Amino acid sequence: LERRQHLGILEKKKDYQKRSKNFHQKDSIIRKLGLKAQLRNPDEFYHKMHSAKMRDGEHQITLKGK
Repeated sequence: LERRQHLGILEKKKDYQKRSKNFHQKDSIIRKLGLKAQLRNPDEFYHKMHSAKMRDGEHQITLKGK
């Protein structure tokens, strides 16, 4: 037991389930946002376009601080 004491308290099943559920929820949200970004209309106007420039055929957003 002393050899494993540096690992701390072991994770219980309920803690793992909570952590796993949280991870999968975040993962699904990221996937949905990625799909939404893929399906958006590139010809539609967005206010952030004022600060965007085209470089090598791709839109690059320039930040004011940089």
